Amino acid sequence: MNPRRGTVLFLFFSLGLTAVLMPAPASAGPEDGAFGQALDARSGALVVSADAAYSAVPLTVECRVKLLRSEQYNILVANETKASATHWESFTTPGDGVLHAYVPGRTPDHVHTSAPLVDGQWHWVTMVMEETRIRLFVDGVEKANEAAVVSRQDSVAGPFAIGSLAEGGFGCNGFVDEVRLSAGTRPVDTVPDAELAADDSTLGLWHLATDAPGKDASSRGRDGKVQNRQIVITASGAEIPGGMPAELQPLPPAEDAAPLRTALQAVTVRLGLKTVHADTIHEDVLREWNHDFEWLGKKEHPDSRPGGPSAEKLRREVYDAVALPTDADGGPLGTVLRQTRAMVDRLRQSGGSAPLESVETDLQVLCDATIASAPVPDSDDYRALYLAACALRREAALSNPLLDFDSLIFVARGTFEGSVRSNPQTQDSQGGHFVTQYFGFNALPGGGLFALHNFKKMPEVVNILADSVVQNGRLQGRKLDHGAFATPDLSYDGKTIVFAWTENSEHKWIQSKRTCFHLFRVNVDGSNLVQLTDGDFNDFDPCWLPNGRIAFVSERRNGYIRCFAAYLKVRSYTLFSMRDDGSDIMPLSYFETSEWNPSVNNEGQLVYTRWDYVDRENCLGTRFWISNPDGTNPRAPHGNYPLPYHTFPDHQPWSVHDGREWDSRFGAPLVEMGIRSVPNSPLYMFTAAPHHGSIYGSLCMLDLRQEDDHHMSQVKRVTPDEPFPETEVPGRRHYKYGTPWPLSEDFYLCNVWENLALVDRYGNKELLWSLRAMPGSMDERFRLIDPIPLRARAMPIAIPSTVRPRSDEGRNATVSVMNVYDSDLPFPEKTKIKWLRVVQNISKTNHAMGEP
Repeated sequence: MNPRRGTVLFLFFSLGLTAVLMPAPASAGPEDGAFGQALDARSGALVVSADAAYSAVPLTVECRVKLLRSEQYNILVANETKASATHWESFTTPGDGVLHAYVPGRTPDHVHTSAPLVDGQWHWVTMVMEETRIRLFVDGVEKANEAAVVSRQDSVAGPFAIGSLAEGGFGCNGFVDEVRLSAGTRPVDTVPDAELAADDSTLGLWHLATDAPGKDASSRGRDGKVQNRQIVITASGAEIPGGMPAELQPLPPAEDAAPLRTALQAVTVRLGLKTVHADTIHEDVLREWNHDFEWLGKKEHPDSRPGGPSAEKLRREVYDAVALPTDADGGPLGTVLRQTRAMVDRLRQSGGSAPLESVETDLQVLCDATIASAPVPDSDDYRALYLAACALRREAALSNPLLDFDSLIFVARGTFEGSVRSNPQTQDSQGGHFVTQYFGFNALPGGGLFALHNFKKMPEVVNILADSVVQNGRLQGRKLDHGAFATPDLSYDGKTIVFAWTENSEHKWIQSKRTCFHLFRVNVDGSNLVQLTDGDFNDFDPCWLPNGRIAFVSERRNGYIRCFAAYLKVRSYTLFSMRDDGSDIMPLSYFETSEWNPSVNNEGQLVYTRWDYVDRENCLGTRFWISNPDGTNPRAPHGNYPLPYHTFPDHQPWSVHDGREWDSRFGAPLVEMGIRSVPNSPLYMFTAAPHHGSIYGSLCMLDLRQEDDHHMSQVKRVTPDEPFPETEVPGRRHYKYGTPWPLSEDFYLCNVWENLALVDRYGNKELLWSLRAMPGSMDERFRLIDPIPLRARAMPIAIPSTVRPRSDEGRNATVSVMNVYDSDLPFPEKTKIKWLRVVQNISKTNHAMGEP
């Protein structure tokens, strides 16, 4: 399904929403089908394990369905996830209930009909897929016959689902009582008057009308399971797609690190490496090195990834060419040795230390031994030498003089979008969208605000709020030992943390004090925990300003975005500021869509991300913005107007002209999140993130001194191993890097998947702390993010404010508009009514801020 179609369909709808979360009943009651009882897809879907035969063409897909409601997408059948080029699905669109097919590996990727199916009646629906054509039938009548040629071949194995997407999320409001998959093309011009039968062409047959609805009646025996799910229901009875459970999903069993440690110990002794101490290396560090070995050893050439960046494009756009593995490396060992040498040389330039000299000596010993023994890349000896190279790299990295602090702070945060390890797909309504990810009710309960001490030698994690009690407000006297945490920031003197927290006792799509994020302030030792904001709107992304105020992002403007479906009102959020005690809240922006992640640059200005959604396609213009800290002079100095595809000479996907793809967004970051100024530098660092996904992706460096070509002239790839979400790899999945904190132009803190790490421009990466090492039982859907050095930092100049206090501004605006409304000036009555509504909106906003 194309999400843009849903956007267009519901652009002007704005219905109220009252939601409750309820577990789907084990059985919603039998429904008479043609030949017995049918599967109630409202309660759950039938899921069958992956089978490559379901992706081969020619293929005939038959199903009998009865659809009840059209407020949401209804998925009839779907093979594999949307990330796969051989994914296919049949579905009806919201509002009109019309039948369509989606085939992302083909051009075009949609086959449309004008046949409505949502009428409470039973219909036979058939899809016939051939090499170059797809046909759709309803009750034996052809409704679509379109050429659709293969344009992608990056197949990703995944299950087959009846009544749902294979990855979950969108479901089906109705019943299904027959499904048959057949190799080849069958005659489909008549409606069967008996149960479908299996023959030699049948790949799968599920009658769904017996006591065992998952039983495959074909000779292949691919039985499925009915997976019940939780459902969020609106007041009108419409379902909000979702279903990720709130119950703890523990981490999968860990790899045994003992053999890795033994191999490292043996090679250390054999070569006499003095700076490698295998006994003190954390087992999760060893596992991470081994994981990277497997990844580097795949030798997947960039040119083999359809839609991804070519090797030539990566060389042209990488921040430092050393970060790219080369054929001359000969494998993971050679890559690590070369990249470690580059890092050591850079550290030498910035003033090396005694440990660095010892590392250099051992590096030379290791290089000599590698040359002398010439180990086979798949041998145990080769892997042991690789582990030794990683250990030397780690010793050098942690001797970096920029790590002049012993502790850092971070949060453990998750959403209902799934685990980065076991569930690579996300769903928008569960937080897997760049707006909904910051709604409190989408925050997975648990996690916390933590300090990591002595991270260079013997790391120790401390829960900063373990003994803290809220000193004021609605939660006075209570501990924040439940709920969910997000978006910390540390004051310039390194003494006070401000962060977001939500009670989130229920996963409901409704804004209330108990389901929204609010801002809190606490000393770094956990004392003086103070609540700063409250209300039925989300406040998050706090940012200390040089003048002592706190900028933050809030829904207090009372706006809504123009995406999602009619029954789902999705709030927008914009920049505000307040005093550090939570008083004097005032807007910094009245923008019509959403803004994210404010930070202060080296000149004392605010930099942030803005979704500029005016007069353009919905995924354009989510880039870097800058303003004064009082919100004045907002502007987009970079990338806000990418060139549309029709300005390029060839509109075919993935064709390249002068180094740019068919649309200048493609092959460039779609969304720029977490923008931070690099210390003592004109550069900025950010995460190339998705529109349909959370704040993670690939790390990039931005140089505004270069002329903007609306594509990549100002952007360089710091982590070329991770392509750009949605413009180079599919959306609605998890991505590797995020929440960067640059220490310099060369070295950065960030999260890598679910863990905290130190990375550099040369491709080196060192684990600092892992989710698996956290105390207590951690859910696999959490990430450790937002690492901030626990120390004082230089404060930029405080730019004087030119804005009046918010209360005066709002009152004066109200008076001015009312004077026009009450005057005898010859304005049309319709215009006066519009102005009166402006007054009402201003009053509503002021009331939300506690102002007259």
